Amino acid sequence: MSSIQKKHVITSAVAISAAVLIAVIFIFVRGARLALIAEKTSWATGNTCNIIAIYISTSDSPHWPTSWDDLESVTWNDQWPYWPEDRAYYESNVHIDFDLSLIDVATMTQENFNAIEAIGPHYGFQEYWYLTLIEAAQEAITNNP
Repeated sequence: MSSIQKKHVITSAVAISAAVLIAVIFIFVRGARLALIAEKTSWATGNTCNIIAIYISTSDSPHWPTSWDDLESVTWNDQWPYWPEDRAYYESNVHIDFDLSLIDVATMTQENFNAIEAIGPHYGFQEYWYLTLIEAAQEAITNNP
């Protein structure tokens, strides 16, 4: 093998190695970014359940919220995203079915819960998030017939 051929082989090997390294770094960074987005969206979804549970529990006449504006009186600063400071984040990453009633939510189960849904990448819905909300709705109906 001539020295020119050896230089081409070495140059090709270095170029391929660099391309593979760049691809691995790109995949890692993209995966990490998606993981962070999923984490934030999951927390926002769980927080929304807590915010609405507080809203229902502290209301003089408990009812399911009809808009994000209804929830403005609640403060949630236990963990990011904070409410109401980060309202825009919540609105763009969490869907609340504002057409439901308190009775609709109170009769939901783990299998059919759809009152609140994450928008975009997320880690799934944790049972304790919505069970707190279902229980708050049930208690409100029991205590305020």
